[in-house]
Parts: sequence; structure tokens; C-alpha cells
Amino acid sequence: MRIGKQDAPFTSICTSDAHSITVRGRDLCGDIIGKMDFTSYFWLLVTGEEPSEVQKLFANAVLAAIAEHGLVPSVVASRMTYAAAPEAFHGAVAAGLLGCGSVVLGSAEVAGRFYADLVGTVRAGTGTPGENTILAGVALVP
Repeated sequence: MRIGKQDAPFTSICTSDAHSITVRGRDLCGDIIGKMDFTSYFWLLVTGEEPSEVQKLFANAVLAAIAEHGLVPSVVASRMTYAAAPEAFHGAVAAGLLGCGSVVLGSAEVAGRFYADLVGTVRAGTGTPGENTILAGVALVP
């Protein structure tokens, strides 16, 4: 794909004409709306296929977990900046990044230390992965 403004932009995900909108080969009004739930539609958009029941279960779990992130202050700052200056998308991204701090990004550091401690414990032979490791969804092999 060429960088810069496209003379004839295109997508293989969606097309439209005066009478219909086609998404991944399916009619939006006839095949999707009212017949497919949001998670399945999202999966279809991203992968081009409908999800299995297991994929749908995990996609729902991930979407529920990340939905909360839309309410953190750095995201709100980014959204407000973009609303005020949509021509300066980079400014909105910068506002979000600059608004992150120990409260928002600190949890990643804490999680990293937790996982590093678990790996160190198992490798040192001073313990085995216990209930906390299993609950965290980590499979450790010494």
C-alpha cells in the first residue's frame, strides 16, 4: 500500500453501493443486523470468520476486561483532546500517553514483578507454581 493520500482508497473488509453494504461478503442489513451478536460480528470483522463457541467465550471475556480501560483519566484526556482538535490526532495520542502515570501504568509493573518472582521461585527450586500461579493463568515449566 502506498503511503499518503490514496486516490482510490479500498478495503477488502467492506464495500457498499446505493442499495447495500457488504461486510466480509455478507449483507449488513440482511445477514448481520439482528442475526449476529456484537462479539461474533467483531470477530468476523477482524478475522473474516465467525467465532467458535470457545473463541466467542474468550473474546467476550477480553472485551469485558478492556471495557473498563475506557474510563481511566488518560483515555478521557485523549478523547477530549481529539474532540477539541480532530485534525491533530497525534495530539490526542500524546495527551493520553502523557496522562499515564503510576496509577494507570503502574499495574503492569506490579504484574511483571509478580510473574518474574514466580519464574524465579520455580527456577530456583524453592517452590512450585501454586494456586496464585494457576489463578493468574500462567503455566511455568522449570
